[in-house]
Amino acid sequence: MTSLDRITIYAVLCFISICSFFMGSPNNESLMPLVGLFATVAALWAEFNLKKKKPLVSPTEDNQSQ
Repeated sequence: MTSLDRITIYAVLCFISICSFFMGSPNNESLMPLVGLFATVAALWAEFNLKKKKPLVSPTEDNQSQ
């Protein structure tokens, strides 16, 4: 699964959590939509910030250009 696939899934889950939070009835209050929202925001943050950065130029390509 590519990074774009995972980000798309997280975005859809975030949208579903927001919709279920605002569409729920006041008589049936639940914290599960908020838990889902925080989980997807944390997953998106981790996907963007904890991913290993690939170098733009590998060491072998850098030596060959000189």
